Amino acid sequence: MSSDEVFFGLTKEEIGEKQRMDEVDSKKIPKQTLDSVSIDETDQRKLGRGIIGRWFNRRMNSQVDRKVQDQLEKVHDHRPYFTYWVTFVQIVVFIVSVSVYGFAPVGVETVDKKALILKTSLTQEYSVSKERGNMWIGPRQEDLIHLGAKYSPCMRRDDNIVALLEGDKAEERTTGCCINNDKSGCLQTTKDKCSNVAAFWASCSNAGADPPDYCRSVTFNRTQGPVCGLDPVHCEQPSYLHESIWKNDITAWPICKKPAPSSEAHMSCDIIGRPCCHGIQGECFLTTREHCDFIRGHFHEDAFLCSQVSCLDDICGMINFAHPDHPDQVYRLWISLFLHAGVFHLLITILFQVFVMRDIEKLCGAIRIATIYTLSGIAGNLASATFLPYQVEVGPAGSQFGLLATLFVEVIQSWTLLRSPCQEIGKLIGILVVLFMLGFLPWIDNYAHLIGFLVGFMLSFAMLPYVTFGPSDKKRKIIGTILCLVTVVVFLVLLFLLFYVVGVYECKGCQYLNCIPFTATFCDNMKVTIGRSQKFS
Repeated sequence: MSSDEVFFGLTKEEIGEKQRMDEVDSKKIPKQTLDSVSIDETDQRKLGRGIIGRWFNRRMNSQVDRKVQDQLEKVHDHRPYFTYWVTFVQIVVFIVSVSVYGFAPVGVETVDKKALILKTSLTQEYSVSKERGNMWIGPRQEDLIHLGAKYSPCMRRDDNIVALLEGDKAEERTTGCCINNDKSGCLQTTKDKCSNVAAFWASCSNAGADPPDYCRSVTFNRTQGPVCGLDPVHCEQPSYLHESIWKNDITAWPICKKPAPSSEAHMSCDIIGRPCCHGIQGECFLTTREHCDFIRGHFHEDAFLCSQVSCLDDICGMINFAHPDHPDQVYRLWISLFLHAGVFHLLITILFQVFVMRDIEKLCGAIRIATIYTLSGIAGNLASATFLPYQVEVGPAGSQFGLLATLFVEVIQSWTLLRSPCQEIGKLIGILVVLFMLGFLPWIDNYAHLIGFLVGFMLSFAMLPYVTFGPSDKKRKIIGTILCLVTVVVFLVLLFLLFYVVGVYECKGCQYLNCIPFTATFCDNMKVTIGRSQKFS
């Protein structure tokens, strides 16, 4: 190869000519055009100036120390993976929810639904089913509980509900079988509820020394019962010989898995009332399947007494309790963050997360934003479950206020960088007040707002990127980070202790922080007190 040749088969003369042509071409391009060719950084998240800052025309100080400027340039711009993921999941969950359960009546008032229903007397009677409206255009209250809404009686043993259930059992012990004269229908009820004309009441309570066969056991005579459709003597599994199972107390009787044929009056009715669970507070009564389906209840075909079923298990749904008497669905604190009360509720969440949460995640990254979002939401739900135990609530209210807290922390940490930091804090307070006012509407939770904001503030102080303005400022921020993390841990522990150990079952006036009764029934689904009638009285 000649010494005049170089790589790619070009001679030195040819390379020199090419370089001269490049210089000529570059002179033809205006300098302004060359200067404008750069990487577009307009979408890059700047510390102290996010989307909220742009909306409110936030101004930064033009004179910044070189060391501070170096720190600002090292702040990474992250992709908002968590925002996209959690928003996508929330949309899918809502679509599935309304596809499976449908929509509640739209509005804030209670809607009455009437129909002719077949009762245990084999007569068609008008029955009324009351349904609460949903102003957000979404599922019913009972369906939201099934989906995983925050509801304290599904998360812990509730003393008020336990007392009501024990009252139901006490009344059930005084019942007998009300049998229609033509044996067309039987219903377990008290004597005062049984017609003296069209039916007769079979009972063991006053059987005397020579009781009827249905009051006899192997070694003793029963003083409770009989039970319509259930008789130990006519049950092969478990056998009536096991008197430790078939006690005198009918509320302790098991479900007969293998009944035997019987001609006894209380065993041979055409229709027998069976347990139907409905409502949200463990309500149970005996009726027909048609009536139970009409009121959207849970009908138990194999049982004959309400004491044989766990209505709270039916109402809560999801994973069955490890023990029927001890609700343990603590995971509702997390699952409810993905649920929404309706279309409008979901739209608010989407807009907030796409604009505000996405912007914050670009600053601090997926792991940090997920931590703030989740822990703020759990803490808010836990506080709400403690002080408003009988309210059914869904949505990431606590999480969103935790994210709002990051905006406050960002301004505080960037105080020196801003021209008017006090003015910026005032604008954020205005947003906070407006959103807090929305918490007075049904199914939106101001307790979750308040506690979520506090936890989010402390977590943001510990996890949000920041710049330091000298050694003393750096030391102060490191100490503040440690104190905030410790405070969050202690705060969460105290909330769990308050909910599971201390227990708050009544709080007069607590609901007014959460819902203002603009109408007589506007806040019915947000009441703090429990109230329902016994099933026999």
